[in-house]
Amino acid sequence: MADIQEVLHALSPEVLRGQFQLPHAAWREEYVARFLATELYEDMVDELSRFVAHVMTRWFGNCVQWPADRGRSTAVRLLNEKLGDGLHPKAGEFAAMKMCRHGDRGGIRYLLDLISETLLQESVNQYLDCVVLPRIYQLPFEESMELARRYLQIYDVVPGLAMESPSGIVMRWRQIIHQHARQVLAG
Repeated sequence: MADIQEVLHALSPEVLRGQFQLPHAAWREEYVARFLATELYEDMVDELSRFVAHVMTRWFGNCVQWPADRGRSTAVRLLNEKLGDGLHPKAGEFAAMKMCRHGDRGGIRYLLDLISETLLQESVNQYLDCVVLPRIYQLPFEESMELARRYLQIYDVVPGLAMESPSGIVMRWRQIIHQHARQVLAG
């Protein structure tokens, strides 16, 4: 039963918000952009790269200093994933540059917020997939069923899940805990 308690604790709003959401919000707040708008693509990417390096340095507890150029590939990837249309591989970069050039949606501030939210979600996904799910998958079937029952008693954050049977939950743990985390962090 200790494993079940550990999993339930790992999914608690206090853990998800305290270990992930609050630190990411603080790191975003402490970062001050050098400008709000720019005409130059390199300036935009450099600023976003500096921010990624800032977040990653904080995430690893200042024991690993991330140079800004190391954050460049992450920043560009996130722009293309979040702002791209899927039709052109650099559509996200083009959209971001338009925002920076004209100050649309707040220019660089909007992009920093977008990257911050995405890095938060990626860190939560890694936590769920690398820490929580292995604990769940190591449980014998009966304990996994008990975990599902207890989960339904304690957490009511995933829409429509109250109608689900514990065996249905056991078959979809990954999907459910990811939905759970999204709902907790959105609320």
